[in-house]
Amino acid sequence: MKKVILIPALLLAFASIFAQNLSAQATGFQGFLAQFQAATLPYEIKADALDATVTTVGEPLGWEFYEYLPELERSAQFSRMPVSPEPVAVFETEQFYAFLYNIARGTNTQRTLSITVYDKDGNYIATNFVAGINEKSVVTANISADLKASVTVAGKEKTQELTIDLLMAGNPDQIDWSAVSVKEVSGMATAEQE
Repeated sequence: MKKVILIPALLLAFASIFAQNLSAQATGFQGFLAQFQAATLPYEIKADALDATVTTVGEPLGWEFYEYLPELERSAQFSRMPVSPEPVAVFETEQFYAFLYNIARGTNTQRTLSITVYDKDGNYIATNFVAGINEKSVVTANISADLKASVTVAGKEKTQELTIDLLMAGNPDQIDWSAVSVKEVSGMATAEQE
């Protein structure tokens, strides 16, 4: 009789270990990757898509994946509203994963889309703001297969264009680009106050 009880107990123990391993995988880098819908490059973020984002962005990213967005904690320091990243898309190239997400704050209608890039080994490369909408400007972008973003900033008084190399650390926060001029420096866009 004891042999019969021992076998179900062993099966239960193995099932528990297997479930723990699956849970660990679901919360690692592969679990983070699974939170994003795959998309292809080139990818265009138009103004009308930014308006649609107000109601169509999915569920917030689980807190267990926040560690894969290293600029998130620093970005959260700029507002009292809690930051809640919303996965939008992931782009896979031969060497990199680029994660596009909205940095949501409360229920406001401002959209701030950023891209965080990792290499295929899971090493962090860079985070850059690429598109968004607020009361002062609309920032749209075309993201190329070589992970460069051609960005257009349409403000109340003028329109500006720049190119951002998404493989270089740059501008992880939304900038009030309606009041800046742009210079190209070593293939990376920088902004200067006028």
